[in-house]
Amino acid sequence: MVVINVLPEISMFDADLDEFSITGLEPHKDYFITLRTTHKNTFRSYARFRSDENGEIIVANSMAVHGHYSGYDRMGLFSSLYQEGTARFATKMSLNPLPEKLEYKIQVHEANVYAPGKVITEKSIYRILLSPNVERIVVDSAIDGVIFKPKGNGPFPAIIDIYGMLGAFEQRAALLAEKGFAVLALTVFGGKRTPKTWQQNESTYFLKAIDWILAQPYASKTVGVIGISAGGGACCYMASKHPKVSAVILLNSRGYPTVHSVFKENGKLLPLADTPLRRLIDTDCRQGAMNYAKTDDGLDVRDEIFYKIEDSNAKFLLVAGGQDGSQNSALNAKLIIERMSRLGKAENFEMLVLPNTGHNIEPPYVPVQDIGYAKNLDLIMDFGGHTYLQNVDQRKLWPKMIEFLKKNVPVEKAKL
Repeated sequence: MVVINVLPEISMFDADLDEFSITGLEPHKDYFITLRTTHKNTFRSYARFRSDENGEIIVANSMAVHGHYSGYDRMGLFSSLYQEGTARFATKMSLNPLPEKLEYKIQVHEANVYAPGKVITEKSIYRILLSPNVERIVVDSAIDGVIFKPKGNGPFPAIIDIYGMLGAFEQRAALLAEKGFAVLALTVFGGKRTPKTWQQNESTYFLKAIDWILAQPYASKTVGVIGISAGGGACCYMASKHPKVSAVILLNSRGYPTVHSVFKENGKLLPLADTPLRRLIDTDCRQGAMNYAKTDDGLDVRDEIFYKIEDSNAKFLLVAGGQDGSQNSALNAKLIIERMSRLGKAENFEMLVLPNTGHNIEPPYVPVQDIGYAKNLDLIMDFGGHTYLQNVDQRKLWPKMIEFLKKNVPVEKAKL
């Protein structure tokens, strides 16, 4: 009898499996293994393997030779999930509202020449997004957002997580809370207390978010901030203005505002770097999706429009996707590093380039969205990124982010 062996059968969304194997197969024969999960839309991956002399496929030790990935990787199928062809174009795995867990169906197929054939057996496993040890609390205050924190009194390292133009998402906050952080997934636009667009926000909103989370009895005395894209710009502003910001993670972010990421200070838009019309001729289009990466090349960004992060004592981790199609993130991170070097603050900054990663950097095993809809811009964007290799990059980045936050957002031990 063919048996799919997976341990654990219920695991955290970002965790690696301990065992993934198929037994009871015919020896030395090719089979396909498919993985499928559905949450609003369906995502699927598959790969072709050959059973060994014992009629087994131990996924970690068996080479995937055809499919969504190749090589030896126990988590390869989870890392290469992509929207099914029947799904709506430019689909993202939208985890709002955040499901407690997702069902994943594993199937073993006979091998046709290039694709999976008849299903031999199947098994369902589950991946948890909201740990039973974590509580989700909707913020009822002057700010919009959701808190994810470990159950208990703390103190816990306080984190604010800000997504960019795609809107507010909760998966990173929920998974970080399982690691021991108290995380505010901050809504910036489109919420009950926030304007309809990013650009209508007042800078005081971001500073209020810091004051609010630090006032909670379970929070540390300083805060870390994480921002992707426009959210990273907000994080730079927060660090430059608030002395309690001790750690900043910028994911594909600029160190200065642009026409898309700018917001208001004292009722007026911040000075911004605008892309000259001559640069827009370098805009590319793929499958109807706009790629703006080349428009950053050669820009002369005035020093006075940079966020004054030199005024901050926080530690910065700058992460850039080498295949970002939304902007030239590696160049923008380099501009920050070069400026900080000139100002004698380079020791507080670390830069990391993920070579196969596009714009939307997520926790491990969130399917890569290489093309997607930017809600605030009303545009289909070419975000870039390799379907499988970006998740390999993200699997390496995730523990580094956690280590960085634990080191730079300390908590005092409770007194006995």
